[in-house]
Amino acid sequence: MNIRHRDVLSNTDENSVYARDHGCFGDDRHDDTKALQAVFNLSSKATPKTIVLDRGVFLCSTLYLRDGLTLVIKPEAVLKALPDIRHYPDDTHFNRYRNETHMDRCFIFAKDCEDITVCGGGEINGSADRFGRTGDDFAPRPMMLRFLNCRGIRLENIRLCESAAWTTAFLDSSGITLRDVTVRSVTNLNGDGFDFDGCHGISIENCRLNCSDDAICFQAGRYPTFDALVTGCYISSLCCGVRVGMKSMSDIYNIKITDCVFDEVWREGLKIEAAEGGSVHDVSITNCIMKNVRRPFWYILNNDRVSLENDRIRPFGEVYSISAKNIKITCNEKMAQTQSYFYCGKVCPMGFIGFDSSRIDAPDKKKIENITFENIDYTAYGGFSGEVPQDYPRVLDFSAGETGRSSGSYWPDYSRAVFFDIRNVKNLVMKNIVYKKLKPDSRKDNIIE
Repeated sequence: MNIRHRDVLSNTDENSVYARDHGCFGDDRHDDTKALQAVFNLSSKATPKTIVLDRGVFLCSTLYLRDGLTLVIKPEAVLKALPDIRHYPDDTHFNRYRNETHMDRCFIFAKDCEDITVCGGGEINGSADRFGRTGDDFAPRPMMLRFLNCRGIRLENIRLCESAAWTTAFLDSSGITLRDVTVRSVTNLNGDGFDFDGCHGISIENCRLNCSDDAICFQAGRYPTFDALVTGCYISSLCCGVRVGMKSMSDIYNIKITDCVFDEVWREGLKIEAAEGGSVHDVSITNCIMKNVRRPFWYILNNDRVSLENDRIRPFGEVYSISAKNIKITCNEKMAQTQSYFYCGKVCPMGFIGFDSSRIDAPDKKKIENITFENIDYTAYGGFSGEVPQDYPRVLDFSAGETGRSSGSYWPDYSRAVFFDIRNVKNLVMKNIVYKKLKPDSRKDNIIE
């Protein structure tokens, strides 16, 4: 099916089902869940339907998408999450990270479906300000959209605003197109934008993301994630811009990021981590601008256990063939500030002076290989005047029984160098790199071991 947004809109008057004509109020007071689900149920492979929300606020709890369904939310309409977790059933799969069952439930769910489109210029709103404000970090909060084992998914010209947890989770799915999607998810922690696990055939084009957690995240549990393009996007995050890995039991590869702007990303711009025995390889970032990004490039090979389905700490996987070319990095006085996030009565620091710099790290016995930095114009703020330990912690092999504090995903929380701190890389190419500091800094410019 794969109907483009403009084609859908041109046919809505003749071939569409309007939710208001089938018992939906759209008044932000009545619960429209049953009525809207009944309309969704009209769609099937044999009889695909276009469902239109033309105006108003449609208040619903969990909704189940169907084969062939095109959901058109027009600019004057909002599909809004009912702010009561008791109305969200537990039959929408689960969050695949360990110790995160509080995000198991879901607002909009699709399983084993084909050819689903959500478009129209309107908004899906997760009512984030009504969840997770009890003082309990682990109070149940629904994700906004979850697709499990689906094929042919298109989100186009749609706003995804204030999800109570992750905005999207694409699981074991293929043929995914996200075009002209705006994500705003900064009210709660865990405000991820686009998350993929076991997916392939991914296109993310001309999207705008402002998130409290990973804006775009490629993961791999039981199945690999591969063949993804991120192009023409604006990315801002309190945490990470594009994350590749951490959850990495299987391989993640052929990820291309090009012509994007990273703006105020207070942890890592491109973060690569093979932590669960799989490999991350053939990842490229080209022709991008990074403005006020604390750690523009951050790659690590370690071992950890984060996947719910992972039953043990696994031996080291691999990280290889990662390239960054034609990148302009600029910083200003905001880098002198500490960026924090206030949640449930606590201040959570995300970035601070002395934390910045690009970093690559691996265990002594298992190198990261074939890393390229070429045509990098790197202006750092600098300004750190204290002392940092020069004996940086090693990456420990927990699968071999080593114990202690290991160089890992979130620790240590300092950087030894201003620009690049690189260790245990085989075949490192650094070509046409221009460095500049705005403020004097007590750290070394670069450390390569």
